[in-house]
Amino acid sequence: MNDTVLLQLKTTVERAVRPVVASRFRKRQMREELLGHLTASYEEDYSKLGDESAALASARRRFGDPRELSAELQATVSRWDRVRLAFQKVTWEPDDSLARSAVKHLILGIATYAIILFELAVVLWIGPKRGFGLGFALQVAFATGIFVPLFSYALCYLADGIRRAVYADGKLALTRANVRQVIPFLVASLMFLPLLAFMVHWLIAGDVAAGVRHMRLGCLLAPLAPVLFTLMAGEIARQQRYEKEWASLMIDEGQVSI
Repeated sequence: MNDTVLLQLKTTVERAVRPVVASRFRKRQMREELLGHLTASYEEDYSKLGDESAALASARRRFGDPRELSAELQATVSRWDRVRLAFQKVTWEPDDSLARSAVKHLILGIATYAIILFELAVVLWIGPKRGFGLGFALQVAFATGIFVPLFSYALCYLADGIRRAVYADGKLALTRANVRQVIPFLVASLMFLPLLAFMVHWLIAGDVAAGVRHMRLGCLLAPLAPVLFTLMAGEIARQQRYEKEWASLMIDEGQVSI
């Protein structure tokens, strides 16, 4: 099978999948499953007909009307996947600008404080039985509200910084200029685990000394962070390349990418 035929098969699949409202993960599953079936149909028809154009036309007929298939696929999207889609829209994505990323983390912060209200209710309910009071409940609330958005933003910022520095169109591109750009992010990532250990114990326990002690353990594990963030950057780059490849396919007018 040549690249031209494969492109035509992918375009047929995308006509059915793109209008579906679902998470990226679910749509990827749909694409892989449908492309596998369509490719098998094409190869079967080609072995009988011996002509690429005729085999492609036959495989498309057997595939069916993409609009009808879109409706069938939409019916398979679970409620859980709709929740995952909503979360996807308010979390970080590789192409987000700094301003957009900041707004999304603001939303994350608001959601975090909604969780905090629940935490407060639970702590105040069980507190008297365990010796906890309002002070501890407020301390947990403060720690959660500060820590969760900050941790999320730092995680995304460092991984995306490495990706932008050394990946181009989803492919690793190491040059002297790229290496110079990525070094600050790798150095900053060395501080991630020590600061994480310190903040968790300081904010929750309210004990600076305990935070410093655990920070030492974070320093021992610090060399693992650049490796972790580099692996994350590679996965983000591959995902971005995949999304761009399918989004670039020309499908019928009137179909909107979700």
